[in-house]
Order: sequence, then C-alpha cells, then structure tokens
Amino acid sequence: MFYYQKILRTDERINEVYMLRYKVYCDEWGFENPEDHPGGVEIDEFDECSSHFAVIRKDNDEMIGTTRIIFCSDKGFPLEGHAELDKGTFGGLDRDHDLQSAKTTAGVMLTKSCSNSRSTTRITRNRQLSRGANWIRRLS
Repeated sequence: MFYYQKILRTDERINEVYMLRYKVYCDEWGFENPEDHPGGVEIDEFDECSSHFAVIRKDNDEMIGTTRIIFCSDKGFPLEGHAELDKGTFGGLDRDHDLQSAKTTAGVMLTKSCSNSRSTTRITRNRQLSRGANWIRRLS
C-alpha cells in the first residue's frame, strides 16, 4: 500500500523528488542527459513555480513515484520549449491572457523497481493525486 504526500520546496524530502526524477529520466529511460544534471538530481526552472507530490510506500516510507503541477508564470510551461500552439486549433488563444490560470502536470513517474507491484495499477488509476491533471502515465 501507499500514500500521497505534498512535498513543499522547504521539505527535507524535496531532494528525494529530484533524485527520483533523475533516476527515472536519466538512468531508467534516458530522456535526459546525466551530464546536464550534476549531483544526481533532475532540477529545472519550473520547480520554483510548481507543487510537488510523492507516492510513498507505507511499509518502508520509500518514495516510489512523483509528479508536479506547474503553475502559469513568466517562464511558461515545459511544452512551450518543444512545440508551438496551433493558432487555428486553439481559435485565437491569447497566451498572456488565457493561460494566466492554467496549470500543467507531468505524469506520475514510478521507478521500474515498483512497476510490477500490484499497487502500481492502483496508483495510476487513483485520481486523488491528479485532480485537474490531463493525464497520468505509468512507466513500466
């Protein structure tokens, strides 16, 4: 079994969030270059305008998953660095006005070591952690 916990940037466990992201993004999936993240932590400019959450095992207090909600700021959103909005699809969306109350979330990242556990399915189906999120993704 597991529980969810909001991890504040001042929380002593925030570094575990960054280390878990490094483990998933750099070591397990190769999405990020480890050389870009010294010290074995994956931190970016969006962390300061985000709320972080963790999935923690009850039996041993191990952090096995993490996600964040990124709030609108002058930094924009991570996707904006990789894609452009299709003005035709969004019908004249005004980024500066319409996105002021917007939020985005990354999927729940689970380490490969827990991806075969029975609780993994429950984590990815549970909507408590992802209220307002567009999607939750299971890494297996």
